[in-house]
Amino acid sequence: MSSIVSANLIGSDPLGGTTLDPSRIDRLFQYTLAVAAQEDDLRNRELGPIHLLKYAYLGDLAHAAAHGGETFTGVPWRFHHFGPWAEAAWRRIPDAVASIGAAERHFAGRYQDDNVRWMLEPQGDPDTMVRGIPTEAALAIRRTVREFGTDTVGLLHHVYKTPPMLRAAPGESLDFHPLPPDEAVPGERPTVTEPLPSLSKTKLKKLRERVEKKLAQPSPGRWVEPSPPPRFDEIFERGSEWLDSLAGEPIEPDAGVLEFSADVWKSKGRGESELP
Repeated sequence: MSSIVSANLIGSDPLGGTTLDPSRIDRLFQYTLAVAAQEDDLRNRELGPIHLLKYAYLGDLAHAAAHGGETFTGVPWRFHHFGPWAEAAWRRIPDAVASIGAAERHFAGRYQDDNVRWMLEPQGDPDTMVRGIPTEAALAIRRTVREFGTDTVGLLHHVYKTPPMLRAAPGESLDFHPLPPDEAVPGERPTVTEPLPSLSKTKLKKLRERVEKKLAQPSPGRWVEPSPPPRFDEIFERGSEWLDSLAGEPIEPDAGVLEFSADVWKSKGRGESELP
C-alpha cells in the first residue's frame, strides 16, 4: 500500500476560476478516510463521494471561522441541491483516494454519481499519516466523522444548516466570511473547534458498557397501571366522538401546487431555531 501523500504535492491549478493548490483538497479527502478507518463500526469506514465532499467542506468551514473567512482549500463551494458542492473538488476524489491505496467498491445504486465507496485500512494516527492539515480543519473532520459516519441524511441536514448555506440560494457561491453583528442570521452560531477529550478505546468501551447496563435496568415508576382500568364501552365511544367534534368540520382532501417566492432563500427564518 502506498504511503499517504504529504503537503508537498503539485503546484497551483485554476479550479473554478480560483487559483489554489489542489493537494489541499486531496489531503482533506485522504484525512477523512484515515479518520473513518479508526471507527469501530466497519460500516462507518466506507465513505462515498458525497460524504467526502461534505466532510471536506466542514474542514474548510472550520478553517474559515478561525481565519477571517479564508478557507483552507480555496475550493469554490456553491449551493447545489441539498448542500455545498464543487465539481472541481468532486473530480479529484478518485485520484486522491487511489494515491493512498484506498479499496474501491462499486455497486448498483439509485444515483449514478453515488454508486462507489472507498475504505482505507487502519494505519495509525491520521494526524501523522496525512501531513499539513490545519488544526481547525482536522478537529472538525474528526468530530463530524465520529458523529455522522455514513449517515448521509444526518450529514446533509448538518451541512445544510451551516452559516454559508443559510445565507445562499440554490446555485449561488458560498461566502465563508463572517457577517457584521447587525447583519448576522438569527440563530447563527460560530463553528466550535475546541478539542474533544482524549479517551482510549478501553475507556470508551467501559463507558459504553456502563451506559448500556444502566439503560437495561428497570426504572421504577416509569409505568403505573391505571386504577380502576379504563372501560372501552359505549360511553367511551360517545365521549371520543364529542371531543372530535370540538375540532370542527373534518378537513377535506385536496390536491394542488404550492409555490414559494424565491425570496424565501434570503429570509431570516432559515436561520431561526427549530420549533420544539
